[in-house]
Amino acid sequence: MRYYSDPLLARIQSLVEDEVREGTHSLRASYLARKYELPIAAIQSVLGDLVAIGDLQPHYHLLCSGRQQRYDVDREFTSLDQIPQNEITCNECGDVYLPSEENILVSFEPTDEYISTIAGAA
Repeated sequence: MRYYSDPLLARIQSLVEDEVREGTHSLRASYLARKYELPIAAIQSVLGDLVAIGDLQPHYHLLCSGRQQRYDVDREFTSLDQIPQNEITCNECGDVYLPSEENILVSFEPTDEYISTIAGAA
């Protein structure tokens, strides 16, 4: 189902559908922007809209920012409110760090209903 009258946003929505149809289950705005050479802000807008209508679910990956940081994902959350606001110990390397916006990676996963809808529209 098309939601946008703006051709760029409609194209991005179509590309997201194609990615999901091809089996991609973890979408990141930065990846899509690089792959398709499109503005990241427009991609973030479409992904946010798809979250708002329930087609995608956000996942927040907390990257360790301790001294031994290797950009490993330490923990995953389904909402920003779940991320601790105090120092925590990394499950991967044992370093202690304070979570911040700089070490949160956001990805978007399609809902089962969205996958079914897209598969039915193919």
